[in-house]
Amino acid sequence: EIINGDGDWQEQEAIRLTQENWIVVASPGFMHLNPINDLSQLAKAPKICTGGYHESWQEWLTHQGYQGKVSKVVAEFEHS
Repeated sequence: EIINGDGDWQEQEAIRLTQENWIVVASPGFMHLNPINDLSQLAKAPKICTGGYHESWQEWLTHQGYQGKVSKVVAEFEHS
């Protein structure tokens, strides 16, 4: 069985198959309407996310060095 994500795998034999890398993407039209040149602008911009993940925009931006608050997502989807 192949399982993706965080979990309590103590009673399972687990082998990491890959490491996910997350990047920010936006359409050219979005960037034209919402110019983003730094993390604080990204934190304030409209954002979407994929449901079911523990990771959030706040966590991602904090990991990038941003220390402020992040606006709420405007839409959440079930599949990437």
